[in-house]
Formats: sequence, C-alpha cells, structure tokens
Amino acid sequence: MIKNRKHGHIGLGTTDIEADVKWYIDVLGFELIGDFK
Repeated sequence: MIKNRKHGHIGLGTTDIEADVKWYIDVLGFELIGDFK
C-alpha cells in the first residue's frame, strides 16, 4: 500500500513569476513566505 508523505516544497518553471505568484495566492489561497530574488 502506498502511504502519503508530507511535501515541504515543490519546484516549478515559469516565464512570468509575478503573474504565477499572484495566481497561486488569489486562486489557491497560498501564502508567500519568501522568495529568491
């Protein structure tokens, strides 16, 4: 049987980081806790 594991982070590729961050916050309700700019 496969057990669920917690996810600490994920990596995604993008061409428009500002728009993507806004989408994740506005649509999915994510919270931005830091960036690497």
